[in-house]
Amino acid sequence: MAEAPSHYVECLPFECYVLRSFMDTRECVELAARIAQLADGAMPPWRTIATTQDHPLIAISHNANQTRRSRACERACGLKACTGACGAHVGVLTECPKDIFDLAQRCAQQINDTIGGTPLPPFRPTHFWALLYGQQGRQNAMAPHLDRPVGWTLSVCVGGDATCTVGCPPAKGSLYAEYNVEKAKPGQSAETGTQVVLRAGDAMLFEGHSVFHSVDSTSANQGVNLAEALGAPATAHDNDDGGGDVWKPTRLALLFRDQRADE
Repeated sequence: MAEAPSHYVECLPFECYVLRSFMDTRECVELAARIAQLADGAMPPWRTIATTQDHPLIAISHNANQTRRSRACERACGLKACTGACGAHVGVLTECPKDIFDLAQRCAQQINDTIGGTPLPPFRPTHFWALLYGQQGRQNAMAPHLDRPVGWTLSVCVGGDATCTVGCPPAKGSLYAEYNVEKAKPGQSAETGTQVVLRAGDAMLFEGHSVFHSVDSTSANQGVNLAEALGAPATAHDNDDGGGDVWKPTRLALLFRDQRADE
């Protein structure tokens, strides 16, 4: 059996494209260290905050259309009723990290060049987030949802593995069940959901505002020592019932969105 090329694209339903091995292990480690450097400037205590937050941490973020933004949560998720799971802490960059945005454009262009057929619209990211997942509770997953910004979403997995599902709506009565559903692509159901594992170095391009997506679980990737690259080693802390837990990072993902003017 012939081996798959090192860089190839898997085409999933609902116009979701997974680019395998966009980055090698060395590039992932270097990028993780760069993200840690940026986070140190945006939110110096991010390592401590990550260990106690019951949600993936937004270690850094940048909106290319703004130069100033509150560090408090502004409900980017769009929810009117908030459970506070995200916490109040958001690392904000006031200056655009051009190297990070350039990486996103190269990645999207490689996907476009590989899939053939009718080209996708040029990807010009306007928003960027670095999400750090941990092994405790809801730090380890993201419920099925649609994004608020209208446009394409690029997710780049820097470290760790993530089991994700695309095309499967939230269950009735769940947190995001009623949010943005009028913009969802038709035909999505529990039966159409497609599960995919994104590993360190992989990337996925999809229309986040119209394709339901979730992170079902994350786990450490043996090829990338994320704790070492981030300078965020496993940390013991007390939990609510008086016992002890050990927190460690399981996944670092960079999210880019190309927000259209017709949001």
